[in-house]
Amino acid sequence: MESRHWELLKREFLVDEWLMSPISGIKNRHVIETASIEESLALFPDYKVVWITEAEGGSDLESFIHPEKVIYVFGRTNFSPFANMKREGDLSIKIKTPANKGLLLSPLCASVILYDRIRKNGFNNCR
Repeated sequence: MESRHWELLKREFLVDEWLMSPISGIKNRHVIETASIEESLALFPDYKVVWITEAEGGSDLESFIHPEKVIYVFGRTNFSPFANMKREGDLSIKIKTPANKGLLLSPLCASVILYDRIRKNGFNNCR
């Protein structure tokens, strides 16, 4: 079910690639599965990595400047890779909400972040 949310998001915002790890065997032509997040990141070595987090230390989305070539990394409901995998030079962002309880699922966060990217950079620079 969740894969459908990611697929629609990818198609609506013209996202170039959607990578997932670990390999689940999902049958969706829009996704590339890798064994690990590190393997996913290695596919795009010249891209800036931006971790999406609820943790302290993340930049607020409202003031964040989106890199041109970027990989946004989202965790899952019960696991944030940010805590253990952020490397020196990587960026991180968080989304402030009125309740600020961290209840947004990853596809919802991605929608907000991609819309923010378009709002700040324009439609021609959203990919």
